[in-house]
Amino acid sequence: MVYLSKEDEIKICFIASLSNRHVVNKRIKIMSQEKDLYILWTNDNVITAENMVFMYLNFCMKNKKWKSVTLIIWGATVKLTAENDKIVELIHQAEANGVHVSACLGCATKLNLVGELQQLHIDMKYWGEYLTEIIDNENGNMKLITI
Repeated sequence: MVYLSKEDEIKICFIASLSNRHVVNKRIKIMSQEKDLYILWTNDNVITAENMVFMYLNFCMKNKKWKSVTLIIWGATVKLTAENDKIVELIHQAEANGVHVSACLGCATKLNLVGELQQLHIDMKYWGEYLTEIIDNENGNMKLITI
């Protein structure tokens, strides 16, 4: 039996940790690339949009983190999208990078903004059933972030 000093034990644990982290990180990367990410965007704060939502969307697409990424515009963000040119620019940039963008048709209808979103060429549909499917997916190939 070999006895190690506490210092040697810590060194070995640290080295093992680094080695395992590399393996775990590779596995997470592979697993994520097999899944579809849906971002349910309901927060109409422009700072949050620019510095979280669209920043993360661009990161995901640039680094191929997911098989596909869909941004769901829901609630107050429907109004923000229809009224804010900077947000429209960010949406079109995300689409150019491969993000699928879709708005809640029910929200757009209630807010009388269907025409505005159509002019922006934003896909719209009733998202209730689809959202339930994403939340309830049994095989785990769909992930949801709510902002």
